[in-house]
Amino acid sequence: MLKKRIIGIVTVIENQAVQSIGYNKYLPLGSPEYQIENLDNWKIDEIIINCIDRTKKKIGPHFELLNKISKKGISTPICYSGAVRNVQDARDVIMLGAERICIDNLLNKNNKTLQKISEKIGRQALIGVSPITLKKDLLYRYDYLSKELINFDNWYKSNYVNDLVSEMLIVDYKNEGKKNSFNIKLLNHLKNINENLLLFGGI
Repeated sequence: MLKKRIIGIVTVIENQAVQSIGYNKYLPLGSPEYQIENLDNWKIDEIIINCIDRTKKKIGPHFELLNKISKKGISTPICYSGAVRNVQDARDVIMLGAERICIDNLLNKNNKTLQKISEKIGRQALIGVSPITLKKDLLYRYDYLSKELINFDNWYKSNYVNDLVSEMLIVDYKNEGKKNSFNIKLLNHLKNINENLLLFGGI
């Protein structure tokens, strides 16, 4: 059964909310706290705080921002994404008020760590993130750190993704930040995904 949920994503770079366009251009939007408060006022179903610069810098989750948000009295469930490296990071993120965590980089290379996180906080609290695109009618996952395209089916099977997360956030990364441009053809290549799908990028 199709369930409709509206999830807002606040993308953060260096303590500023930005509009990301195609994973390579960023337009400043101001305070992330202000953006999150607005989304909370609009009564959407969930808010994802997406700190996209912290994994590359190897500085861990944005605990300071989460701490500020926890003091705002936000009633909308919060999901955090960005540089969760281990079980302790995941526990600290949850302790600061996030109900769920989005995982991208760990899905690529460290299933043992992700398995421990899943066991500690629960599979239902983890969302896998996969930026994808079509190339010659084949589906590819985009690795935003290496800038490489990886065959999606091979990646999904070899990483046992369905055992570790409860939902998949599928990002049409080439159309991210554009209006009315989500490539609906992507869904034809995702029929073997066992998790519920969340869709983002050009919607």
